[in-house]
Amino acid sequence: MNPVDLEAVQALLVRVVLVVTMLAIGLHVTVPQIAARLRQPALVAVSLALNFVVLPLIVWLLTGLAALPDGVSAGLIVTA
Repeated sequence: MNPVDLEAVQALLVRVVLVVTMLAIGLHVTVPQIAARLRQPALVAVSLALNFVVLPLIVWLLTGLAALPDGVSAGLIVTA
């Protein structure tokens, strides 16, 4: 195999592992558990703020400190 083929295989395997992991976690959560959390508006607001504001800001700061290439930095920020 040449390096291009290995990169394609690696990219595919990463996606498969991510999907399987997310499904495995999601299958352990029941609808009543989700409903109970959604009935707590403060918890929902804090969770959304952390996920959409704080985490990307922390990743942005860390990528700036690490002096990563622009493409890698953008990928990490979008993933966060």
